[in-house]
Amino acid sequence: MTGVEAGAVGLVVAAAVSAAATPVAISVARRTDFYDRPREYRKHAAATPFLGGAAVLLAFLVAALVTGAFSNRLLLPVGLAALMWLIGTRDDRVPVPPAWRVLLTTGAAIALYANGFGWTTAANGPVDLVLTVVWMVGLVNAFNLMDNLDGACSAVAAASSAGIGALAIVKGQPAVAGAA
Repeated sequence: MTGVEAGAVGLVVAAAVSAAATPVAISVARRTDFYDRPREYRKHAAATPFLGGAAVLLAFLVAALVTGAFSNRLLLPVGLAALMWLIGTRDDRVPVPPAWRVLLTTGAAIALYANGFGWTTAANGPVDLVLTVVWMVGLVNAFNLMDNLDGACSAVAAASSAGIGALAIVKGQPAVAGAA
């Protein structure tokens, strides 16, 4: 499958799975009383069901599976994405102290760097590791904060995925394009 084909297949599969899984996630959230309730920094008009991330993760995993992103090379990033979702969902139900979330994200970034998924600059070595950790901790926390605004997190994620997919097509990485 070419990068363009994988990207198109990934988009269609992810959209279909997400459209099917979102009402299920909402239903599960309602049955389990898993709501984001309005408070001082969350300005929802009414309680909003959590678990939208579960539908997004399922869509990503199915698209990744269909387009070949579960190769040995991409298994670690896909597994860490699932782990980060698990931590975020746990934090939605029972607050996880910020220091623990940052520590877990730092560990994930180090694991990615150690396996060739990190920054590569002319400086190499420690500078690349620090850039990788700062980048990942910054992105995870930015998305966590955006999640307080309805639709912001998903819109930025969709735009980011489109950019990643386009770069993957240019670089000849169809599995990455399909997963994006």
